[in-house]
Amino acid sequence: MKFDRVIAVKNNKIIFKDGNRAVKTFSGSGKKEEVFSEALNHCKIESAVPQVPKLIEVGCINGKWAISYELAKGKTLAQLMAEAPEEKGRYLELFTDIQCGIHQKSCPSLNKMKEITGENVLKSQLDVTTRHTLYNELEKMPARARICHGDFEPSNVIIGENGEACVVGWSRATQGEPAADAALTYLLFRLNGDHTAAKEYLNLYCQKSNTDKQEIIKWIAIVAASRSVCEKETARKALLSWSNVVD
Repeated sequence: MKFDRVIAVKNNKIIFKDGNRAVKTFSGSGKKEEVFSEALNHCKIESAVPQVPKLIEVGCINGKWAISYELAKGKTLAQLMAEAPEEKGRYLELFTDIQCGIHQKSCPSLNKMKEITGENVLKSQLDVTTRHTLYNELEKMPARARICHGDFEPSNVIIGENGEACVVGWSRATQGEPAADAALTYLLFRLNGDHTAAKEYLNLYCQKSNTDKQEIIKWIAIVAASRSVCEKETARKALLSWSNVVD
């Protein structure tokens, strides 16, 4: 199989364009159960969220596991923001509107956010006292069963020429508390060094979702600890530093 070009590289995954398909290939460390779990997660989301490319097949390419999807044509919001900085505010508002729309939906078959977050917090590299403090704080947090993307950032939102949005990257999707998902998006902006966008996003999300900012802030340390187990060293250190203070 000859791929047209590389679309994206994320951790142990490389996404290629193959005609009208996007083919996500996994490195040799990609375990079969993780690949099929990701595919299943995507299929569940397809039935609940309209702005999702259809999964076509799961297979092996040159000895590596791969998932093929319909190709979402267009540019990511990250690309559009970079190309037209003067329009960044408008794109950020569109980005937030899309996330708020997702947070209105439910999918009871998805894994539960609080369970996965709790497991990750206890696996993090924080000291034992901080881990258990955060875990106990998590137990007190609300747990609505709304769809949470788990990796919602501008590079995962594609805008077509007709202006329609397509959301990709659903491997970490869960059912849970939207404020926690918003806290993660805020952290992703900070990890990318865009502190201004992080602040603007947080204000927009609170305004559009009618959420008290403190409800999101209370999740930040917990979400940072959970996400730290999935990141490489530099990002992990930053996340752990944001996990060490519990209000």
